[in-house]
Amino acid sequence: MIVTNLFRGYFDFSPNCIDDLQQKYAQCVRSQTRPYFRSEPFPLPHKSTVECHAIYQSAVKDHVEVQKRQVLQPALEHCFPSFTNLDSIGLWNVECSVPRLGQRYRGIKKLREQLRFDPLNVVDTGWNHSRFTGTILASLLAAIATTKAKIKEISTCGANEITLMDGRGLHLTPAEKTSLIPILKELQHMNWTCVSSERQLLGEGDAKISQDEANSKEFLLTLAEAAPSLKSLTVFTFEGQPNHDRETLVDKQFLWISQRFHFSRLSALELASIVTTVSAFTTLLRSALPTLTDLRFARIFLRDNRNFPSPKERNDECVREGMKIWREVCTILQDQGSLQTLKFECLGYQNKFIGIRDPNHGPYGTNPLCITDNFACYTRKRAHISFHEWIENLKFTDRYPLPHD
Repeated sequence: MIVTNLFRGYFDFSPNCIDDLQQKYAQCVRSQTRPYFRSEPFPLPHKSTVECHAIYQSAVKDHVEVQKRQVLQPALEHCFPSFTNLDSIGLWNVECSVPRLGQRYRGIKKLREQLRFDPLNVVDTGWNHSRFTGTILASLLAAIATTKAKIKEISTCGANEITLMDGRGLHLTPAEKTSLIPILKELQHMNWTCVSSERQLLGEGDAKISQDEANSKEFLLTLAEAAPSLKSLTVFTFEGQPNHDRETLVDKQFLWISQRFHFSRLSALELASIVTTVSAFTTLLRSALPTLTDLRFARIFLRDNRNFPSPKERNDECVREGMKIWREVCTILQDQGSLQTLKFECLGYQNKFIGIRDPNHGPYGTNPLCITDNFACYTRKRAHISFHEWIENLKFTDRYPLPHD
């Protein structure tokens, strides 16, 4: 296992940050709030904060060097032939693997002792996610393309959406793409979790895309070769507050995915934290629905070129239009007899949230299956009404969060 996100991927801590991390780490160990911290509380550092910061900077420099394609990819190509039963590859969040695998990371114990905090479990940095760069995924896929492995699953999520991939560095050569495509065509499961910096104004098109964005697009078009064989797909592309936006920005990556991913046997689809157009969202749904049995989506904001209000402005017309659009999405879903499970929450239109009331399975419904407002849930095995009737009973409202009756 290679540590791909040392210090959770944050390489710009100041000396003051180092001092703060040391104190918080010692507190966590003493209070046992993080039971997988194995070391005893460190005494006050023998080295000064400035010296510890220099050690941190040196570790970051070495770590970044290892991540370079010309270093990482040959190492992976050397390792992969030893894994004769390899069928799943991806980026794994170190924090989630420490409880079982922490002792296997060479050099971490010594670095932890030098820094007086754990470089794999940075405590309370103020960020919600760890992060990778796309270069690591590109190296991983280019290396696997040199093998005869039968890969069934590719994941970029880390674990539980804790780790996000930065899209920079997503690039494969023509030869690497050609070698990778046969592997992609055998793929069954894909999790695409990426911090999407590629956002554009509606109607802008691809005329102004940067080289990094062009590489990301080509990379996604290569991954689209896997779509017909996929049984499950998760897409998570946005990190931010779309309700704070002042203009109609949408995610380019999801637009590209909706245009090029065409499914023939997809049974499970999960979409989260996406800002896109009504057309792109419904296009992807229509491609997946004929074989889909499990559909989940959350934090989806749909946008178009109609009235776009300021973030703090109450705009009843915008909310009413959003309620209408989400009702139309439900109509698309209504006649899909194959769906066994449908769950969705935190929906929006433009930059306004749209309230959801599930009178059957909501927290105050006749047969509650969920405990939170603005959450709709249908599971055929536990439902006492048909899917068609459940959809008919769903309510979209201008109240968010919903008042308790």
